[in-house]
Amino acid sequence: MEEITKYILTLLETIELELDLLRVKTGQLGRGIVAFLIGCLFLFVGVLVLTGAVYLVLSEIVGRLGAALLAAGILLLCGGGFLWTARKTLK
Repeated sequence: MEEITKYILTLLETIELELDLLRVKTGQLGRGIVAFLIGCLFLFVGVLVLTGAVYLVLSEIVGRLGAALLAAGILLLCGGGFLWTARKTLK
């Protein structure tokens, strides 16, 4: 009977330690996800600013419509390249 009690207490202590570890890891994961999302937001804003700069430079060379089409084409090529790479990687 004493061995069973020791086993149950050891099991409960192990469960408690695992739950504490899970709580810590969940907090780290949450902070990591928030940092990732903030990084994605900054990256998106940077792409928008870069696209605007490309548009301004190209508008003096090929006009407003041509600059808009070229800037959109560059973004489409970059996006397609990333999607192609992601698809290839996930296969």
